[in-house]
Amino acid sequence: MRHFGFSVLDADGDTSSFEVKIPTGAETLAQLTEFGQEMAVLVDGCIDGQITEIRLISTIALPVALKDAPVALCEVQKGALFLFGVAGSEYKHSIRIPAWTPTKFTAKAVNQTAANVPELITGLLTGVDCAGLVLAPCDKAERDLTALVTAKKSFRRK
Repeated sequence: MRHFGFSVLDADGDTSSFEVKIPTGAETLAQLTEFGQEMAVLVDGCIDGQITEIRLISTIALPVALKDAPVALCEVQKGALFLFGVAGSEYKHSIRIPAWTPTKFTAKAVNQTAANVPELITGLLTGVDCAGLVLAPCDKAERDLTALVTAKKSFRRK
């Protein structure tokens, strides 16, 4: 399934989003882009707000190396909240990962030396090599993440 997210700005400066979904098919990126843009035109004719962003989220195949079931008693409400500095900005960018392994915490902090945690932090900061092209996470304004500021335990109601 492909998800198109549309952000709408109102006159007060508030933003709200909604999604439109389409089934997964063999569409090209150009066709998906055209769908998102055409849908935005249709919506724009019916709202007073300003569409400020269109996002495309597409489902891809999972790698075979992942676990085939959740660990007993794990809960998505219990997670790890990573806060990163952002290049050229005083603001921070957060990434929350649900169902964090409890043994990878030290008190209320993420144990940054626990197994697999340093590699995750490196991947979030510097990216992943994808067939010779390094793809790195960024904030919503496409600014680079510069450093890990904090990593702590997080609880969010479901």
